[in-house]
Amino acid sequence: MKKYIVYYMLSIVCITFIHIFIFKYLNMNFFVYYNACALCFNILTLIYVIKFPLVLIKPFVNFYLIKVSLYLFIYGIFFWKETPVAFFWLFLIPFFTMGFYSPRVAIYWIIYILLLIVFTIISSNYLHHFFDEVVFPVNGVAIVNTSALLSIFYLFIFGIYYNSKIGALAYQTNETVIEKNDKSDILVIQQGVQLKNDEKDDKLEGLYYEILHYFNDHHPFCNSDFSMIHLANALDTNVTYISRTIRKYANTNFNTFVNRYRIDMVKRMIDDNKLQKHSLLYVYTSAGFKHQSTFNKVFKQIEGITPSEYMRSKV
Repeated sequence: MKKYIVYYMLSIVCITFIHIFIFKYLNMNFFVYYNACALCFNILTLIYVIKFPLVLIKPFVNFYLIKVSLYLFIYGIFFWKETPVAFFWLFLIPFFTMGFYSPRVAIYWIIYILLLIVFTIISSNYLHHFFDEVVFPVNGVAIVNTSALLSIFYLFIFGIYYNSKIGALAYQTNETVIEKNDKSDILVIQQGVQLKNDEKDDKLEGLYYEILHYFNDHHPFCNSDFSMIHLANALDTNVTYISRTIRKYANTNFNTFVNRYRIDMVKRMIDDNKLQKHSLLYVYTSAGFKHQSTFNKVFKQIEGITPSEYMRSKV
């Protein structure tokens, strides 16, 4: 995933650079300087995503997209009466969020973009006079529209390719998991990317410590939809390495590894008397279990006793 983020940011840097020359050619100096500022920000963002691991990049995505939407807001104020293409840029934002977040989050972004468009149209009557000195030269609208549409088309095709790659990774993860006994136990089968025979154990050991730190620091298991593909993306690796590392150093499969963390969290909450203030439903859903039947079964498998027996032992 990080590779595609880097390619995306590199594309944005190039597009911004091209638009600086277009506005320079049109003698629209305000947007020359405006795009120059955006170029500096995009270059810094590109350096950031190249330097840091994916786990530190993903929290930055929302901030970046909000910044982009506000950047495009100024474009909309000036351009929307001349051409609706100014709003086409905004719909690229929820389109790209589909590769990072759930469909629900993408819907939130669509609502945000629609509200921003309405606000742009309303506020343009009050803010447009700030751009009175900025005028389109002859054929200026056609040039801006052409460059914008070509850029949007390229980013749209790039996004389709990017989302298909993410989908392929998710499909590969699903293919590597065979479920048995109503999904209570899984057997992970290695396929896809093959490890070399001479792969050094210290690389897997280092990955294992990364996994432990990630679980202890970020508690991803609290998300009931957390999967191996999420962990692989967060640590900028692949599901085969994750599977082999957990089997080698934790002596179990991914599903059981995650459930152990969830059960440990439930036990800590019970030991801390959380049930005096909260229901059992709150406790096990906070730890990442969706259903009580699954929680009861996993607890029994890992602890050898039922949750009720464990709670009675603490009285």
